[in-house]
Amino acid sequence: ISKASDTPLGSLALGATNVELARFNFVAAGEAVKVSSLAAKLTCSLSPATTTIKNVKLYVDGSQIGSTDSSVLCDGSDAVAGLGSLSNSLIINAGQTRVVSIKADLTQTAAEPAALDTIMASLVAGTDNYTRMTAGTTGSTTGQDGNALTLRSGTITVTKNVSVPDGSVNNPTGVVGGTEVKVGSFAVNAGLGEAVDVTQLVIKDTAGTFDNNYSNLKLKDSAG
Repeated sequence: ISKASDTPLGSLALGATNVELARFNFVAAGEAVKVSSLAAKLTCSLSPATTTIKNVKLYVDGSQIGSTDSSVLCDGSDAVAGLGSLSNSLIINAGQTRVVSIKADLTQTAAEPAALDTIMASLVAGTDNYTRMTAGTTGSTTGQDGNALTLRSGTITVTKNVSVPDGSVNNPTGVVGGTEVKVGSFAVNAGLGEAVDVTQLVIKDTAGTFDNNYSNLKLKDSAG
C-alpha cells in the first residue's frame, strides 16, 4: 500500500461535498489477495476534538465500497465505520494495482471545520484483514497517511492594478473629450480553495461627480 502520486495536494474547498481527501495504490505481488476489511481515520490540526466530518466513504477505482459513515470525529481517534466487511469488493490480482480513495463532505456545523484548518485522511494498519487467494493464509495491511490539506473558503480580493499609474495635472492619464479612456483598473483574485463566479460589481467616483464627468462607461476583463 502506498500513497498515490496523484493524491490531493494543497487546498480543498470548505463547504464542498464528496471531496477526495486521499488516494492510495494497492498492489498484489505473487498471487491475488482479497482484502476483507479496512480501517481509516481523519485528523484535523486546528479544530476542537468535537469537530466532525460528514459522509465519509471509501471508493475503489471510482466505485464506493462499504457503507457511508455519516459523522466522523476529526481528532485522529475515531475509526470510519462501514469498512469492517468488504465482502468481495476488494480483490487484487497478482501484479494489479487498485486505487482506494477516501472521500467526504466538508460542510460546516457550528462553524467547524474552520477555514485554514488542515485535514489528513489516513488508512490505519489492519489485523489479519486480507487473504492470499492461492496459499489461503492471511496478512495485515499497513497504515498510510494522505497529505495534510488546507481548507479554504471561496473568497475574492480586489486590489488596485499597480501597473496603471495614478493621473495628475502634470501626468494626465486622459484628456477631455477622449474616447475609450481607461479610468480605473483593478485586480480581482480568487482564493486558493475554489473558483468563484462574480455576478455584480459596483463602481463609484470618490469625488461624488461620477455621472457628470463620464459617458459610455463600460467594464472589460483582461481578455478585452
